[in-house]
Amino acid sequence: MPVYNAEETIEETLQSIKNQDYTDYELVIINDGSNDNTLELIKKFIINHESIDVKLISRSNKGFMFSLEEGIQLSKNRLIARIDSDDVWESNHLSTMMKCFRSNHGLVLAGSNAKLIDISGKVIGSLKMPQNIEKAMLFDNPLIHSSVVFDKNAYYKTNGYLRERSDDNDIFADYRLWLEFLSIGKCVNSGIQTLRYRFLESSMSRMISKLPYYRGRLELAYVAY
Repeated sequence: MPVYNAEETIEETLQSIKNQDYTDYELVIINDGSNDNTLELIKKFIINHESIDVKLISRSNKGFMFSLEEGIQLSKNRLIARIDSDDVWESNHLSTMMKCFRSNHGLVLAGSNAKLIDISGKVIGSLKMPQNIEKAMLFDNPLIHSSVVFDKNAYYKTNGYLRERSDDNDIFADYRLWLEFLSIGKCVNSGIQTLRYRFLESSMSRMISKLPYYRGRLELAYVAY
């Protein structure tokens, strides 16, 4: 979990991780140079929950994509579960994802449906993600980043998050990665809502011009297909 200046939401996110009914996990946190109270809140959580296997890295700011890659490199388990520091897992998120991997031979990537919440945690909508991910990739991004779990061995067969770093390429980093996973193995959405996705005006998708974004995504899909 990369974290940067998330003092408003980090406690709720950490609490949702603690509340998982699947408990055989490690939590890797990359504090990416936060200059608010984020680090203190994380340290407080670690002290109060010593039974949770937490690996905390705190350093100067290197950016979201670098932090994602660093967290994956530091992880010791085969499956990687992503979550952003302002989103919330339902208590059955990890157990649902584990069932997906156990029941789908050749699965390399899985995601879930989500409820949309605002900064206060109020539910303001829902996201039902498509089941046919390969087809949906032609029209939109069919996976919510904070819901996904992927196979680390498959990830190492991709170009990862750090390929061709630039501001423009960072916008498509997850979309490009999903395309690469599709070329390796099976990708699914569980069809179950196990994530609360915080929808903010400051989200990256609200900050970019839509036309270049969709044009760039179509170009990536055209190359892949």
